[in-house]
Amino acid sequence: MNETIGWPEHFIGRLLRLHQQDNSDARAALANLRRGLRDRLHGAYDIGRVSRHLGDHWPDGEAAMEWMTVIASLFALAHDRVPQSNGQSLGKSFRQLRDSPNGSDSTDARFMALINSQSENLPGHLRQVISLIASAQTGIGLDWYRLLHEVQQWDSPVCYVQKTWARDYYRPQP
Repeated sequence: MNETIGWPEHFIGRLLRLHQQDNSDARAALANLRRGLRDRLHGAYDIGRVSRHLGDHWPDGEAAMEWMTVIASLFALAHDRVPQSNGQSLGKSFRQLRDSPNGSDSTDARFMALINSQSENLPGHLRQVISLIASAQTGIGLDWYRLLHEVQQWDSPVCYVQKTWARDYYRPQP
């Protein structure tokens, strides 16, 4: 094992490998991870069902662990319709949805709600956005590594992530 790779890389790599496997164990693991997101909307999620599928490399700190479970649940929700796309921010992915035939008048409003949300509301907004991208069935990708890194920086006083996503969403296509 390469010790220079951090827990986020190990973690997302594990999720991507689960997606590539076509067996009942992988499908069960992804189903348990999806349940983690659904339960979070109504209170505490089933930690036992989710945690056993998170792998061997766990982050230090409660906040990092919480974001790890959110991203795992989102990945399990949309992994087959929102492929890994290196360097693709959520802002760029949502712009591609807006500009596609599946875009709607509410896309801008949903994006504004996302980037203006507080971190405690972010998981719900992310679920809506990822679900919209997945339901478009256009193959719009997302860099899941980047998403994990960026949500952990959400509360930065300079709003780096929100500004990056806004730039990627509103910037005209070349």
